[in-house]
Amino acid sequence: MVAINNLCQKDIFIPVGRAKRLYSYIFGDDLDFYEEFTIHLSDEEQERFFDANPDFMSKFSVGRDKMYLLRDRRFRRVLRKIKEYEDKHKRNV
Repeated sequence: MVAINNLCQKDIFIPVGRAKRLYSYIFGDDLDFYEEFTIHLSDEEQERFFDANPDFMSKFSVGRDKMYLLRDRRFRRVLRKIKEYEDKHKRNV
């Protein structure tokens, strides 16, 4: 939150809402980016996006042939839970 407040000082003014979106865009994960920007693309556009960005979603075990699953909110929720569990496990090791 400090970083967002720093963006809204008088030298450089960015509205708080826009600063929050920028912050989440920069520091968010691929799944956040997918939900915000990529989910609304057509299947063909998504295929081109995934082809152009092969490392995108590499932390999640979803192959290109199964990317249609990403449109399902419950599936994305499961992916988040798996990622949280793995991150927590890595910190405890």
